[in-house]
Parts: sequence; C-alpha cells; structure tokens
Amino acid sequence: MITFTASKGFFTESSIGSTTDGLASVGFNTGTSAGPLTITARLGAMAGVKTGNINPGFPASISMQIQKTDEFGNWIPVPPEGIPVNFPCPVRVRATVRDLYNNVNPGTPLEFETSLGGIQGSSITDDSGVAYVNFFPGQSAGNAQITARTVQIGEGGEPIQGVTVMSIYSDEVHSIAFTIQEEIYLDVIGVGGIESRSLRVE
Repeated sequence: MITFTASKGFFTESSIGSTTDGLASVGFNTGTSAGPLTITARLGAMAGVKTGNINPGFPASISMQIQKTDEFGNWIPVPPEGIPVNFPCPVRVRATVRDLYNNVNPGTPLEFETSLGGIQGSSITDDSGVAYVNFFPGQSAGNAQITARTVQIGEGGEPIQGVTVMSIYSDEVHSIAFTIQEEIYLDVIGVGGIESRSLRVE
C-alpha cells in the first residue's frame, strides 16, 4: 500500500493506493489554493517526491492603494484628505490582482488611466500579484478617479477593473473673483424691491 501526501489540494477518495503490477494510483484535486506543490508517495522508509505548481484562476478583483513617500523615503498610504497640487514628492499607485479564491495573479498586464493629473499607462504584476505605476498630480485641483484594468479577460469572460479616488487640493489662494459678471443693483429693505441676492466667489 502506497501512502500519498500533498502540500496543497486534497485526495478525492483516499490517500492510500494499493499496488497492481507495481503501480499505485489515487485521485487528486487541486482545491482553491495556488502556489508550489509537493506530492510524496511513501512505502515504509522509501519515498518518491514530485514537485509542481498550482496556477491561480482568472483575475477576479483589483484592489488599489495610492502611496507617497515620507521624510525617510518609505512608501506610505496617501492620507484621506489627499495631496496638494504640484506635490513635490513621488506618488505611486499600487494595484493587487487576485482570483476568485483570493490567490494573487502574477504576470498580469494592467492598463491605467486617470481623470485628473497624469499616470504611467501600463505595468505587469510581480510574483506577489502587485503592479506599481507613477502618478503625477499636476496643477488642477479636484478628485482624481484612477482606474486599473486587466488587458486580458478575467473571471466572467470580461476584463476586470479596479477604481480608486484621490483628492487633489490647492491650499494657496492666487485670486478671488465673483461669479456674477454684471453690476449688482439692489433696493433698500422694506420698499418691495430686490433686497437680497446670493453672492459667490471662486
């Protein structure tokens, strides 16, 4: 009787196979966990080892984080309030691709775009399923919607995308102007004319 063990997956009926003409077999299923695989067949003190790899499934999700460097050069998440225009320190987008079972997807090409500022257009995930691209805030304030999208199809037969939003703000006032272009004509209170009006500046 040959006893089989595996570092991942499971045996469908039994992990013990009887020998017939010197051959023993068992049913094996990969399960949901990707990564290096080692299968051992053992009879007493003798053992045979087979190595391999279980590949992840199709990409199913992209999680994203925007990062900046601190004063020591370490990458940290951008704070909730965002970053100012013309931010002088490096900024990058971190995208992690996972399959339906939460396994990372290495070697996955991604395309990036942003509604505000500038961004490096493409990257490929590393062995940890992570891809990085540089982001450039530019001179315009507002909310930057950043999208990462798989080049190839993902789970469900369509490309998978992830979206994150970051605020780009301006804390320096260069000018103040009223949004009303014409002259303002009002009447004193109590005479039945126009005595109030909304005022707005930008």
